[in-house]
Amino acid sequence: MSTPAGPAEVPNDDGATVALLLSVVGLLGCLPVGAAGLAMGYLARERIRAADGAVGGERTAHWAVVIGWVAVTVSVVALIGLLVAYAVTGRG
Repeated sequence: MSTPAGPAEVPNDDGATVALLLSVVGLLGCLPVGAAGLAMGYLARERIRAADGAVGGERTAHWAVVIGWVAVTVSVVALIGLLVAYAVTGRG
């Protein structure tokens, strides 16, 4: 007796996972890493959408983009804060 075939599980896009990892590391304040995670998240999302259901991981790519934007924002605010502190101390 055979079992009924369920929906086939599609593989996740590896780029989405890498993008999420880079975005999370970018939260530590490393602007280039956060920006790379953000860019890879957008690229992975487009690749997933173009695959028309053959590749999964759109939620992972979405969160990579969201966290990437947060990481870039945190890095830019920290950089502006450092520049303002440097200017206020009179060393600029």
